[in-house]
Amino acid sequence: MYTTNSAPDNNLTVIAEISDGGVLSYQWYRSDTDSNTGGVLVSTDGPFFTPPTDTEGTVYYYVVITNTNSAVNGAKTTTVRSNPAKIVVNNKVNAKVPDLVGPQDGTYIVGDLVVLTVAATVEDNGVLTYQWYRSATKTNSDGTAIPGATFPFYQFATTATGEWYYYVVVTNTNSAVDGEKVASVTSSAVSVTVKDVEDKAPKITASQLDSKTYPQYGDADTLRVTATGDSLTYQWYKNGAEIPGATSNSYTPPTTDIGTTYYYVEITNTYNTVLGPKTAKTVSRTIAITVGVNAQTPTITTQPQGGTFPKNALASLTVAASISDDGDLSYQWYKNGVAIPGAISKTYELPVDELYEADYYVVVTNTNSGVNGNQVVTKTSQTVKVIVAQSY
Repeated sequence: MYTTNSAPDNNLTVIAEISDGGVLSYQWYRSDTDSNTGGVLVSTDGPFFTPPTDTEGTVYYYVVITNTNSAVNGAKTTTVRSNPAKIVVNNKVNAKVPDLVGPQDGTYIVGDLVVLTVAATVEDNGVLTYQWYRSATKTNSDGTAIPGATFPFYQFATTATGEWYYYVVVTNTNSAVDGEKVASVTSSAVSVTVKDVEDKAPKITASQLDSKTYPQYGDADTLRVTATGDSLTYQWYKNGAEIPGATSNSYTPPTTDIGTTYYYVEITNTYNTVLGPKTAKTVSRTIAITVGVNAQTPTITTQPQGGTFPKNALASLTVAASISDDGDLSYQWYKNGVAIPGAISKTYELPVDELYEADYYVVVTNTNSGVNGNQVVTKTSQTVKVIVAQSY
């Protein structure tokens, strides 16, 4: 008796059994058809065979198992052939299927704002897109696409009691691969249950929640809400995940990482004087905070050099600076902390028609209108002392 299988690591395995005490041997064959005759011998190493994957296409493998028993007085060998195993080799690279976390089931009261979120990642640098669906049953295959619900979150207000189901399809599009360029994954359907209980949800009476763009490392405005309720607590969220420690009615977003981040706050009202649920929640609207790229700070590669110069002799100060973005460099020289009118080039010709002693420096400015952060960035050179002395 024998059985064959193709293991997850693409090994072919045959399991053979005999009961007469004979010795089993194996001969593996490759064929271009699904026949177990007329193939090419490829291995006699035993019941395992690893097909090569260096050539793209479809091939078939089968094994001939021989039982040799020299102790019997009849035929001392007998053979059996396995069914052919089909092996398909595809060397093309396909777009990766995204990995998902979320969304989650939830129970709400009429008037609550529901925020469903999904966290999706993909390892092949493809572009992720989203489409949320609503379904009348707990299934993720027969829903109706929700117009405009194309973000990693879906937010809506509850208006009636009942139970509804939602799921999201996340698609990875990678035009750089040579195989399938689109791969999708569908989340599990989650339930949104809406109950009609006493309206104890917190009421947001005022808010400072505006989508804005800030330069990297700039000062962001504080996000703030004012609400009414019995006993209120707050939790701020970033891209659908709790922000540890952000539990007051205000939060100042960081501006260290370039890109767009989505924020909202969940307000919980705790009340102990009613039957049933003791808490009710309200979620603020979601806003986008975008951190832009700043113009590059100039690098001063050659600092100006001061010194003592004779009166009426030619003398100058020079600075060399560089940037690697597409900005434009400009210069302004200063004497004793005051801008020198017209001194706006890399080299400044010192006045030497009178005796004096002064401190000089230059401010190098990079102006880059192509960035969405700070478009003007400056760098100040070292301060040097210049003495114009009488020559003898």
